[in-house]
Amino acid sequence: EPNLTEAEFSALAELIDNHEIVIKPADKGSAIVILDRRQYLWECYRQLSDPNYYLKLSKPIYLETLQIVAKILNRLHKNKFISAKQKSYLLGPLEPRPRLFYVLPKVHKEPFKWSVPFKVPPGRPIVSDCSSETYGTIYFILYFLGVSLFSDAALGNCPFSPYQKSPLHLEKMFYCLKTNMSEDIQEDLRGFILF
Repeated sequence: EPNLTEAEFSALAELIDNHEIVIKPADKGSAIVILDRRQYLWECYRQLSDPNYYLKLSKPIYLETLQIVAKILNRLHKNKFISAKQKSYLLGPLEPRPRLFYVLPKVHKEPFKWSVPFKVPPGRPIVSDCSSETYGTIYFILYFLGVSLFSDAALGNCPFSPYQKSPLHLEKMFYCLKTNMSEDIQEDLRGFILF
């Protein structure tokens, strides 16, 4: 039995069909924020245009990255570091989904400090990695290190954060793991992973 009245269902359908607005959860708290679509996109483009954080690619590279990841996982499987089942899980979907960028509005900030004061709140940038070509590998690596992905110290003093999704994040992850691993583990993995 539906838990919405007919009027509530109709209002919800009307909101879903309204392409002039964007509905997102707030960055902090449990608020739901309704933004003008043009203002939301302006904030997204403002952030994506900052060359300190983002670089425009001439084409998507996740399919090339998938080949690199597959090559590494095939070597790990061939040399019995991982099972066939683990390899299948770590490879993920054969056609990974591109990463999605969106922002969560920071409406908790003082409105005079917003990107456009009193009109457009800044957004917390999110690059969703779900179903990407490296989604499973991060969890696998951190599991064997005994580290939670959500720990601030996930990679020791490594400048790479698991939340940073640059095209080379897997390579950076391996580099950081190498610098934080004992020498015997490094020796065991030499030649199989980017060392």
